[in-house]
Amino acid sequence: MIKVSLQDRIVQGLRDIYTPLFLEVVNDSEQHRGHKGMEGRKMAVGKLETHFTITLVCDAFRNLTRIQRHRHFYDILSKILEKKTYSEIHALSLRLVSPEEFERNL
Repeated sequence: MIKVSLQDRIVQGLRDIYTPLFLEVVNDSEQHRGHKGMEGRKMAVGKLETHFTITLVCDAFRNLTRIQRHRHFYDILSKILEKKTYSEIHALSLRLVSPEEFERNL
């Protein structure tokens, strides 16, 4: 049985739902190895998958506040991931922007 990484499942799920203009999911977990609370975390694909930085640019974020974007994103993420897997994520750093905002900040 081939195990698909949590990172890959997040990427595929976000692509399927948002059809993003730009998507980057970076696994930052190694930076937190050895921190309190990280001991005993399972490594299903040979690496920690607890901390991610996600940049997502899509039309769905137009005319939404930052809080609305985050709520929408977390709702979608909970649908993409099983409850058990969702609870394995310790921290997310999110940059959720519309295409216009992304262009302005290049």
